[in-house]
Amino acid sequence: MAPTRSKKKTGGHKKAGKGSRAARPKDSCCGGDDHACGDGGELDAEDYAEEKRHFDEVVWSFETYSDDFQVELQTLETSLMSLSSEELQLWGRNPEEYMKEIRERMAVNQRVCHLLSEVSTQMFGVSSPRTAARAIKPPKGHQSQPRNISKVRSTLRQFVREWSVEGEEERRQCFEPVIDALKRYVPVGGRVIVPGCGMGRSVLEVCAAGYEALGNEFSYHMLIASNLMLNVGLDKFTMKVYPYLMSLGGRKKKDAHLRGIEVPDVSAYDMACSSESGSMGMSAGEFVETFRGEEHLSAWDAVASIFFIDTAKNVVQYIRVLAHCIKPGGMFINIGPLLWHFAENKNDISIELSWQDVRPLLEVYFDIVEEKRLDANYAANLDSLSESLFHCVFYVARRNNRPVEGHSNSVYVLEEEEEKRRRQQLHNSNGGRAVSKS
Repeated sequence: MAPTRSKKKTGGHKKAGKGSRAARPKDSCCGGDDHACGDGGELDAEDYAEEKRHFDEVVWSFETYSDDFQVELQTLETSLMSLSSEELQLWGRNPEEYMKEIRERMAVNQRVCHLLSEVSTQMFGVSSPRTAARAIKPPKGHQSQPRNISKVRSTLRQFVREWSVEGEEERRQCFEPVIDALKRYVPVGGRVIVPGCGMGRSVLEVCAAGYEALGNEFSYHMLIASNLMLNVGLDKFTMKVYPYLMSLGGRKKKDAHLRGIEVPDVSAYDMACSSESGSMGMSAGEFVETFRGEEHLSAWDAVASIFFIDTAKNVVQYIRVLAHCIKPGGMFINIGPLLWHFAENKNDISIELSWQDVRPLLEVYFDIVEEKRLDANYAANLDSLSESLFHCVFYVARRNNRPVEGHSNSVYVLEEEEEKRRRQQLHNSNGGRAVSKS
């Protein structure tokens, strides 16, 4: 089946304890289908078809990883071959050998991407190998959308941040303050939401610290990759990725772009089982739609988030949902900048507030008990002359007793209006006949 993630989705919350190893494929530590499958009945036929099309395009973007590099490779090769023999001698490298080294490593990345495509079929219950092969094969002539091409490449870099030895310093900068605050303010065994959890390492860390952790993620690229890392059961350092192949600007060393990174640096299963009281699960879907229901009212001891709050289209709505979920006396722990992910997208609502604006909004429902500035990198390339350093706000806030009243307007209004216009145009061009979304 296809996932139904875009508007409403809540996956299960499975125990990752020592007694349940045999019940999960390849020593996985998180319930397999629950990772991204929810109640498909919540979407009508048109929405379901639209969601399946989106999911298929994500899977196909993994399958066409190498193809999507061909224009860049050809441009690079043409540029190198334009050098004169004297210039090549000064450079001291053979262009053909230079390109061969890139293509060989790109082939390794393509195998990783193919594995991710295969994992995507396991997530959603495709059991037949023949059916799975058909599901991940792109249609003839398919071209991935630029945003999906970009997300595949960022997925390879995210492996480094979350699942490599090289990413340990970044995790220390971001994960450690959040986990330490959980230990100070939330009793072991408490229920913790980890929204915007990417490939799931932060959820695993919260679980290993002894908490009942539920990760939440919206991106299919991240969900598929997290399923590989958490559920497939990779042993330490059994997969290599080359995330910087075409990152040719700002290199310190001539072969920095050819550097391979081994992942994972830990066994997810062993780490999850390191705590007797810890458990973990994953929920796929947009944060507000997933957690605004009555079943989540005051149901959580804490929310622990890393580089998350600025993923909001409407941060006021995020804060209201956080207050809805967290029980009085519970904690909201957050670190990150305020970059506002939808700020440059003209088709999205984006409420872009300063920290001076956000802080009093938080104080309506929370008492801020800790606040400080911390510097943190995000998916930094250690061999680059440039640096992605963010000056983050870290804070710990305790939920007060004020109830969440009223309602928030839809943040999808611009998307929905654009979809209505598109369908009306198709309807008109089709002579007034009905038009299917798919």
